[in-house]
Amino acid sequence: MQRSTKPLIIISPSLPPRAGGVSHYADTLMRHWPKSDRQLIYLVRTGADEARKYLERPDIYQFDSGKSLLALLNRFPEGDIILQYAGRGYNRFGCPWWLASALETDRKQHPDRRLLTVFHELWAKMPLLSKYYITEKIGELTIARLARLSTIIFAPSDASIKPLSAFVPKERIQVSPVGANILPDKPRPQKWQQRNTGDFILFGLGYHRLQTIKMFQEFLPILAQKNILKTLHVVGPRDERWSKEEESLLARLLPGNIINRHGAMEPTETS
Repeated sequence: MQRSTKPLIIISPSLPPRAGGVSHYADTLMRHWPKSDRQLIYLVRTGADEARKYLERPDIYQFDSGKSLLALLNRFPEGDIILQYAGRGYNRFGCPWWLASALETDRKQHPDRRLLTVFHELWAKMPLLSKYYITEKIGELTIARLARLSTIIFAPSDASIKPLSAFVPKERIQVSPVGANILPDKPRPQKWQQRNTGDFILFGLGYHRLQTIKMFQEFLPILAQKNILKTLHVVGPRDERWSKEEESLLARLLPGNIINRHGAMEPTETS
């Protein structure tokens, strides 16, 4: 996007003190945005009151539906939008169809408004008979709608370009790896400190963890050999089908002594 003095609207599932990688990324974006006269406005799915107090910023508003999101967007008709997209941040099944519908309506009302979408996650390809097949398919169709609306797309990895380019030209997709920490479950420290280097976290359901490992299997042994990856923390419930394949693949890629399995954990416990 070109430099502009228009308001910038950042849509995010939440902000600190709510724990979560997307929450922290959105906060980091706010704190490091270049100083200018451009007003930063945050629209969050949950926790707006907490965020206003914690971050000491007034321009944080909450929406709970497509209708309320549209009402907020209409208050800032000149603003461009950055959408922080993680499906389960907006819908517990990971398919916020209503979010795409709201942004499509907004585009009709404000055709000159620009939209940059940061995809923190994409859909998973599930077997047809899986109980997750329908929700993941709706998630894919939701992402397709959002991609077509986007002026620019930030994809998390090179592997994300191929599925997204099924919906939009590759020229509109830029690879921008999203690095984020889950904030500590305690008041914000006055001075930020670097955490222990070498700790990596792999989290989610068994199938999604397996897909992540497959995506990065070429690089994991290299990171371990160079002592960049010192401990891999695996967080999430174990299931009989996918966890066995996940464990077998990790055993071929990494030494067993650097893999630390935690099982299912609450976000604050993970922090």
